[in-house]
Amino acid sequence: MALPAFDLALALSPQGLRAVSELLVVAPAAALSLIPVWGWRRVGRIRLALELALALALDVLAALVVAGLSWPTNYLLVPACGVLFLAYCNAFDLSLAQKATVFLTMMALGAFITDSPYLGTGGVVTQWALWVVALALLVRPLHTAVPSLIGSPAVGPRFWTLAWVLPCAVVVVLVLAIPDDLTTLFYRDVGPNLMLITLTVLALFLLTYALMYRLIRKADEALAASEDERRATMQRLMEEHLSERIETARRARHDVRQHDLVVLGYLEEGDLEGLRAYLSERDVMSGTAPLSVCEDVAVNSVAIYYWDRALEAGAKEVTMELEVPRLSARREGNVTVVLGNLLENAVDSLGQLGGGVLRVRVRMVQGGTIFIAIDNSCSPNTVVPQPGQVGGVPSTKHFGMGLGMQSVITTAEASGGTAEFACEGGMFYASVMLCS
Repeated sequence: MALPAFDLALALSPQGLRAVSELLVVAPAAALSLIPVWGWRRVGRIRLALELALALALDVLAALVVAGLSWPTNYLLVPACGVLFLAYCNAFDLSLAQKATVFLTMMALGAFITDSPYLGTGGVVTQWALWVVALALLVRPLHTAVPSLIGSPAVGPRFWTLAWVLPCAVVVVLVLAIPDDLTTLFYRDVGPNLMLITLTVLALFLLTYALMYRLIRKADEALAASEDERRATMQRLMEEHLSERIETARRARHDVRQHDLVVLGYLEEGDLEGLRAYLSERDVMSGTAPLSVCEDVAVNSVAIYYWDRALEAGAKEVTMELEVPRLSARREGNVTVVLGNLLENAVDSLGQLGGGVLRVRVRMVQGGTIFIAIDNSCSPNTVVPQPGQVGGVPSTKHFGMGLGMQSVITTAEASGGTAEFACEGGMFYASVMLCS
C-alpha cells in the first residue's frame, strides 16, 4: 500500500497547527523535569536552553510532517519525549535510571494533559490551563521533595533501576488510550469510560508516588536516628578511651622510679641482652598513640581513638600531623564529623586487610580554611565516590548509600568547601577542604 503524499497546505492548515500546539504541551513537562535535578546540572544555562530549543524545533517539524501526511498525531508524544530526553541526559550528572524516572514522571503528567481534549474537557486552551495549574501545584514539591529523594541514603541504585518502569508504563497506557479513529470517542459510553480509566490511572500513579515518598522519608528518618545514636555512642567511647589512656599514663609515671632502678641494675651487671629484652616488654607506651596531637580537645579525642584502633587493626604505620588550634563549637563539629567518618572508613579498611598504612594531615591556614587529607591502605575493589554522584557510595552496613561519605561531602559543601576522593596503587586518598 502506497504511503500518503505530503500535503504542505494541510500541514499549515488550522488542523496541522493544532497538531503542533498539542505536541508543544510536552515543553512544560520538560521544563518541570528540570526543577528537581537543577542542582546536578553540568552544562551552562545557555547551552541547556539551546539544546532543548533544538529538540523542540525537531518535534515541531515532526508534527508538521505528520499533519501533512494525515497520520494520527497522538503517537507523536513518545518520539517527542525521546528527542527531549536526549538533550536532558546530556545536561545532568545523574544516573540514566534517575534521569529517566524524573523525566518520564513529568511526561506521564504531560500524556494525561495531552489526552484531555479527546476526553471532552476542552481544547488546546484547556491543555495550557491545566499546565498552569500543574505548575502552581508542583513547583514546591519538585524543588524540595524530589531532590531529597534523589539524594536519599535510603535509596540505592537497585531502586532507580526499576523506578522508571512505572512512569514509562503510564505514558504508554495514556498514549494508547486514544484511538486512531477519534470518531469512536463519540460512541455511547466510550468517552466517559475512557475518561474514568484515564483518571483512575492518574490517581493510582500519584498515590503510588505519595506512598513511595512517605516510605522513603520514614527510612531516611530511621537511618538519621541510627546515625545520631552511633555518633553519640562513638563520642562517649572516645571520651572513655582518652580517660583510660590518661589513667594509664599516670600509672606509668608512678612506675618510672622502679623502672629506672631495674635498668640501672642491668647496667651495673653489664647484662645488655637482659636489658634489651626488658625494655622491649616493659615500655608501657609501646604500640600506643600519644595522648595529644592537637590543641582542640574534641578533635584530639577523635584522632587518638582512631590511632589506637588502627594499631589494633594491625596498621604497620600510623602518622598524624594535626595543626589545629582550639575551634569554635560549629567548626569543631564540622571537623570531627569529617575526620571521624573518614577515619572510621580507613580503620575498617585496615581491619579487612589485616594491616596497612594510615596517614592523617589536618591543617588550618590563614583565613580559617581547614584542609584534611587522609591516606590509607585499601582493597583493589574499593568504591570511590565520583563527582556529582548522588548519595555517596553503597554502604556495606545497611541497604542504600553510605551515610559516612555522604556526611563528609554534605559537610564540606555546606561550608563552601570541597571533598575529593581517589584510589590508586592500593591506597585510598581523601582530601577535604572546610571553609570558614
